[in-house]
Amino acid sequence: HLPVTLGNLRDLQVLDLAYNDFSGTLSSSDINFLSSLANCNDLRFLGFGGNPLVTGYLPASIGNLSVSLQYFYVSGCNIGGSIPGEIGNLTNLVILDLSRNNLVGSIPTTFTRLKHIQRLHMSSNFLRGPLQIDIGNWNVAEHLDFSRNQLSGTIPDSVCDRNNNLRYLALSDNQLEGILPLSLINCSELVALNVAGNHLSDTFPHWLGMLPKLRVLILRSNKFHGSIQDSNATSSFSKLQMLDLSLLRG
Repeated sequence: HLPVTLGNLRDLQVLDLAYNDFSGTLSSSDINFLSSLANCNDLRFLGFGGNPLVTGYLPASIGNLSVSLQYFYVSGCNIGGSIPGEIGNLTNLVILDLSRNNLVGSIPTTFTRLKHIQRLHMSSNFLRGPLQIDIGNWNVAEHLDFSRNQLSGTIPDSVCDRNNNLRYLALSDNQLEGILPLSLINCSELVALNVAGNHLSDTFPHWLGMLPKLRVLILRSNKFHGSIQDSNATSSFSKLQMLDLSLLRG
């Protein structure tokens, strides 16, 4: 079991328990491992991913962890339930990895507070509903992965309104509709865009060819239509290495 006594190590800065055979639950009815770490005021790195015997849900007390926390890895457990909005209190997070769990519900709007986030991994869960977070508010975000969930609605228009650092955006295998937001043209550092396996309906986005560093464009299994060729010389896709247009149903 994950010992609650770790919370007595008040000067702890790094705690990495990943890829073991720890078991136990993360719930208010049991010894609350995460809550005990609120005593560790200097904690910067917390990882206990890859422990599939850890079950339960993320408690609201996660918001009481040290504001110093920058790296939080909880991938590959069997954590279910919804994501507590209190996670938005961890305003200095740089990397948050909640991928490959059984999380349900919507992504809390409090994620918008994570203004220092650089890498956010939310893939392979059961998250649903629209992306109501202001992604454009994450000025330093480089890697955002929401793939393999059940997200619906449209891709936010603000996805790149104020963000020119985004390099990787994965929204594949969801239930997103509408068109690709034109604000993506502001993502001058974008290297890979994957929106495969959604219900996007639009003409082929020639304008993405203006992105100077785009190497991977995956539009597979959507409803894009129209000509792939474009007479506009500025839409050259000059760095493109991978283009997947299979199973388009437009």
